[in-house]
Order: sequence, then structure tokens, then C-alpha cells
Amino acid sequence: MVTSLLNIAFGASLLLALHTFLNLLTVIRPTKGNAYESVAILIPARNEEANIKTVITSALAQEGMAKLQVLVLDDNSTDRTSEFARTFSDTRLQVITSRDEPPAGWHGKAWACHRLASA
Repeated sequence: MVTSLLNIAFGASLLLALHTFLNLLTVIRPTKGNAYESVAILIPARNEEANIKTVITSALAQEGMAKLQVLVLDDNSTDRTSEFARTFSDTRLQVITSRDEPPAGWHGKAWACHRLASA
């Protein structure tokens, strides 16, 4: 019984290895390209002073986008998120500070994303 189970497991492993090998040969690999349309990266941020510089640096480092815009919404942070976000001098970056609470029926992150999309 154990030998049969080992043979089945071995056979399944071989089939999976063959499947992986065939995928490596046939799957189309994406090539680097350029986006000529406008691309906006929207970053809702609330109390993100520990991460905001890394996030903005990563967003601004995107390649192949002729018309890149990065919008950060500091959503009523109680830390230095807005201050840290404003240390960048890149014209592609816009930092919006908001003290508005979401209206009835809205939750924080969805409301922040809605305002970013509107901007």
C-alpha cells in the first residue's frame, strides 16, 4: 500500500515538474514598454509617517510612463505624514491634506480613494 502511494506521489511530482517546464517554454514574457497615456498613482495615507517616504519614492521611480502623476491624500493624520510627503520636490507629486471626516454611509479608505479619484 505504501509503495503504491509513493509511486502515485512520484508520478504526480513528475507531471507537475513537466507542467512547470512546459510553462517556462511557452508562457509569453512581458516586454518593457512605454505608457503614453496619463497615469496617476493614488495614495491614500493616514498616519503613515513610517512608510510614506518609501511609498512615494517607489511611485516616483516607475519607468516607462511619460505622463506620471502621483497624488497623496493625507487623510486627517495625527502624525507627520503630510510633512514627510511634502519633502519631495518632484513636480509629478501633489500632496493634498484633508481634515474632512467621511459623510454618512462612507468609510475612511473608500472616502479617501473617492476624493483622490476626483482630484
